[in-house]
Amino acid sequence: MIPDYYYRVADFIADLFGFPAGASFPPDPLAIKLMIAIIVGTGYMTRDDLSLAALAKHNLILRDDLFPREVKR
Repeated sequence: MIPDYYYRVADFIADLFGFPAGASFPPDPLAIKLMIAIIVGTGYMTRDDLSLAALAKHNLILRDDLFPREVKR
């Protein structure tokens, strides 16, 4: 894994929500997973839209394990 991967994901989330300069989102894997679950779960963005935005804006691939698991019925 890329050594600064979680920092890059945290920067992407901060940018996504327009955090002011100098403010940051914590690079903690649990906080990142929770925020991604909130983003997708509330319908703010779909999983695909979020992945595309990360790739386009930050040249970052969001790993599958960061997304909530889909419940199969």
